[in-house]
Amino acid sequence: MKCYNCGCNLSEKNFCTGCGVDVTLYKKIIYMSNRYYNDGLEKANVRDLSGAIISLKQSLKLNKNNMNARNLLGLVYYETGEAVAALGEWVISKNLKNNKNIADDYIRMVQSNPTKLDAMNQTIKKYNQALAYCYQDSLDLAVIQLKKVLSINPNLVKGYQLLALLYIQAEEWGRAERTLNRALKIDSSNTLTLKYLKETEKMLNKQEDSSNSSKKKKAAKEEVITYQSGNETIIQPINTKKTGGLSTVANIMIGLIVGALMGVFLIVPAMNKADNSDVNKNFTELSDQLAAKNAAVSELEQRVQALEDEKTALQEEMEAVTGSEGVLKTSDYLLQAGNAYIEDKSKVIEIMDYLGNIDKAYLESGASEPFKSLYETIYNDISKKAAKEYYNAGMTASKEDDYATAITELTKAWELDETNVDALYNLAHAYRNSNNTTKADELYKQVIELFPNTRNARNAQGYLSDSNNEAQAEAANEENGDEEEGEDIPDNSNPVVPQAPVIPDPTPAVPEITIPTPGIDPITGLPLPAVDPNAPLGP
Repeated sequence: MKCYNCGCNLSEKNFCTGCGVDVTLYKKIIYMSNRYYNDGLEKANVRDLSGAIISLKQSLKLNKNNMNARNLLGLVYYETGEAVAALGEWVISKNLKNNKNIADDYIRMVQSNPTKLDAMNQTIKKYNQALAYCYQDSLDLAVIQLKKVLSINPNLVKGYQLLALLYIQAEEWGRAERTLNRALKIDSSNTLTLKYLKETEKMLNKQEDSSNSSKKKKAAKEEVITYQSGNETIIQPINTKKTGGLSTVANIMIGLIVGALMGVFLIVPAMNKADNSDVNKNFTELSDQLAAKNAAVSELEQRVQALEDEKTALQEEMEAVTGSEGVLKTSDYLLQAGNAYIEDKSKVIEIMDYLGNIDKAYLESGASEPFKSLYETIYNDISKKAAKEYYNAGMTASKEDDYATAITELTKAWELDETNVDALYNLAHAYRNSNNTTKADELYKQVIELFPNTRNARNAQGYLSDSNNEAQAEAANEENGDEEEGEDIPDNSNPVVPQAPVIPDPTPAVPEITIPTPGIDPITGLPLPAVDPNAPLGP
């Protein structure tokens, strides 16, 4: 363990022997972070992956430089099928420690297998498609899509959970139980999986209880009565009735009479109608065949319409996922930025172009925490450097009178670094030189408001158009009158050499011969902007 202040190795003492700083609390924090890491490692060894994720996140919360905890967290994410989150942790780990870091091997392992990487992308796409089907209430299509996802990535715990939830919705409790048991083999203590499994087992027990109760009722009906007759036990069914000889004869007579009546009223008319039965039978068969064919045609038409609707929905979902603003395309941009960042950090323009393609709305609402963390790590490291590159490119284009390119590059530089007064000031010059005085005046005003009492602000005052210059002339004179003569407020601006505005006299008159005062415009009477003749035109 090293001292956080001077970097010396710490001893068993509660203070650093190198600089003397108190390290009691620091040691407790490091020990606690390592304890959470050990707890996460033990849980990962017994496949309690959810508990391992919680412990490892707590370890990183205490000590973000704990490389072992971060690399293990990436492995746990990878084991649960979340490859993007795993890559995010490994890239952060490599950024914190570039040399002798096993995260290098993990990243190289994923990138060296394009087939597996493509399978991960397909998994993300199909899982999102299944979610979309659920929102559209197309549960059968969602089940089919999730089965495809799990065939590609059998470790995706979220896929098993969603599939089990669909089975629960359809009251297929047996399938739901089998699916949840597969998820538990991957993550043995996942809270959501255990919750679903408890509900499933509860419903299965209810079904079993209802089946047992029906069997008991059936058995109760078959009960018999037993009694003793001397030394013998007599078993008699409950519903058995004793019949006498007279009743038997009466029953036989009634049966004969009923049989004779049936012969007269039923059998004879039936024989008369036997000839018509064949015709009716043939007619019925033909009607059934016609109805079956009509039903088959209707079913085929419905299937064709369903397939057309499914095709349209799939095309829309594919466009939403793989289009220019899709989730998969957004992940590709971040992976490309991460690869370029790892290969060569000096390619700031290329990296910033990749990051610029990522939708800000997706970052604010739809992106996961590892996605945001990786994006912010790369962006914060290169934004200032990229702003400088854009500024240099804009100044070069301005010198070559390519003001359209200069406006584009200087705008990017100002958006990335709003403390760079030179970018805003020269952007206003570019708009002015391209004859867009309205936009130029707006930017000159921003220079005056955001960076007052600077050379750029005073120069911008002189570049404002006539209407703006007259409105602000009195305020500028009051500020300049309070300053001592010859005093200049230093700054680091590099403005383009300004030219004094020329205002024609609206009323012709005989000019008077006057001696112009140095530093004062002879026409407007306003002080000219101070210009350093030795200042360079560019950066």
